Amino acid sequence: MRLDFTTMHATLIRRRQERQERHRLERELASFDTPAGRSELEAILERHSTSEIAPIQPILDRVLFHSPIHVH
Repeated sequence: MRLDFTTMHATLIRRRQERQERHRLERELASFDTPAGRSELEAILERHSTSEIAPIQPILDRVLFHSPIHVH
């Protein structure tokens, strides 16, 4: 039973870390909220293949296409 608890605990810790990293990435991507920032992000993404971007595509879709662009 100890192994099951240890495994479960490690899984919970890993999931928490993944969730924290995902939230950090969402905040970072959301910071590209000006036209210049969006252009900069597009330039960064263009340097990578579709397969490289695929793991973060859902975050990009959610954060970039559903957040307003601020004109400063």
